[in-house]
Amino acid sequence: MSDSTCNCSATASFEHHISSNLAVPTTVPLFTFETSDGSWAQMKRTWFLDHCNEVWEKEVLSSVKGHGFQIGGTTHLLLLGVDPWVVMAQGFWSSQSYLGYWH
Repeated sequence: MSDSTCNCSATASFEHHISSNLAVPTTVPLFTFETSDGSWAQMKRTWFLDHCNEVWEKEVLSSVKGHGFQIGGTTHLLLLGVDPWVVMAQGFWSSQSYLGYWH
């Protein structure tokens, strides 16, 4: 995880999560949050995408799959000037195919 120095960087997001969820028990996984009924739930990909798409559907926007976030994050980091090899390693890209998305 690196800090791209923007408000949406992984570092800023992680720090926000830690400061916003002070009451999370130390016995639960890292990205656990309190639900409306007071229980604890682990952030999972399907839950996150379902909630994003629910919001976007109300705004008459297209749904997005997880891959769209990876490409968007890749493009964002490259536009910030992060070294392409660093972006490749952080995105777990096994080839330079991500450069095609950037172009």
